[in-house]
Amino acid sequence: MREYENQTEISETENETCRRRCSHYSIKSSTGLFAVLLLAVSVVLEGQFVRDLTSGNFTAIAFATWYSRSWTIICYPIYCPIGMLFGKSLKDMWKEDSVVLQYQGQYLKGFIFKIIPVTIFLTGTYGFFFYAVKMVSLTDYVTILSVNIALIYILSVSWLREPVILIRTMAIFIAIGGVLFYAGSYKQNGSNELGIVITLISALMSALYRVYLKKILPDASISKTLLLLTAVSLTVMLSGWIFVLVFTATEFESINWDLMPWDTLNLTSALSVAIIGLTFLGTAISYPIYVAIGLLLGIPGNAIVDIAIHQIAFDNLKIVGAILISFSFLILLIPEDKAINFSKRITTSFTKLMLKCGQNDVLTDSTSHSYNNIVSSSSSYFFVDSKYNSGIAEASI
Repeated sequence: MREYENQTEISETENETCRRRCSHYSIKSSTGLFAVLLLAVSVVLEGQFVRDLTSGNFTAIAFATWYSRSWTIICYPIYCPIGMLFGKSLKDMWKEDSVVLQYQGQYLKGFIFKIIPVTIFLTGTYGFFFYAVKMVSLTDYVTILSVNIALIYILSVSWLREPVILIRTMAIFIAIGGVLFYAGSYKQNGSNELGIVITLISALMSALYRVYLKKILPDASISKTLLLLTAVSLTVMLSGWIFVLVFTATEFESINWDLMPWDTLNLTSALSVAIIGLTFLGTAISYPIYVAIGLLLGIPGNAIVDIAIHQIAFDNLKIVGAILISFSFLILLIPEDKAINFSKRITTSFTKLMLKCGQNDVLTDSTSHSYNNIVSSSSSYFFVDSKYNSGIAEASI
């Protein structure tokens, strides 16, 4: 009787643990969905304003990068009054959140191993973004940039030790297939080799930025995330002007204060704040791959803007690409536990099919050679036999 009660208690504990895990994954998925939608809208708007900003003879890219990145210094100061409304004091908030600025209990090490790498990856992403848009079309840039989804997945598996899930891997290839349809539609019109190289560098910096952020903020709260973002922006503001002076002094860039498009620059900076904030929050409290999908949705979003405003035709290749990207987005919304179970079913079904085909080959071969009582030694027989004996029928991803 006592043993039965113990088993019942264990079963209830396991069920409660399972419910908590499912609830946790559901919250992360819902948060990721909300962040992705906002991110996609912000990406489309920012891209259109950046295209207007960098058109013509505007070359003050370093200044625009430094100026726009400095805006995000306001994130944590905006959060502090909200935290005080919920009964927290500034001292308590700093004591709780300042841990994110430390590494092994030291602020100096935290600055070296946390702040500096994120600052480099972040400013590099946007600096190369401004340069690339001057050389390639905006849609070409967004299309080429989307290859970072593959880089993010690889880095997440290797750095963050995230599980390799079959269905998510399939979603990545589906998304890349959609991007290829877009690339085939545009045929790189007006692009040059240097612009493509700069775009690929921006994609690499973007992937490193998001995955490294997740590595140093595995389970960070919103307040910690915003504090780190403010620290990164402060670092950019205090050090970025040096590059502006160097580029201007060497005449690599020129700044004409009388013709500076301040309205467009301010709107671009405000949208950049929204994108970076959503990227920080989405990466810290959800999955990095969701953020990448949000950026991918900027491709059909920009296409819609081009149709409505710039009267650009939307051909069949673009339609297929949009469908594939949207389908991959829906696949990646599946919670991790359900994605794992579904992947197991796919793997098991595929394995059974392979075993059945292999066994049919064995029967066919043995029948054709039965007249001389020779057992078939075909490669398919040994493949099936060895894999079956090794337990591949129960393999899962």
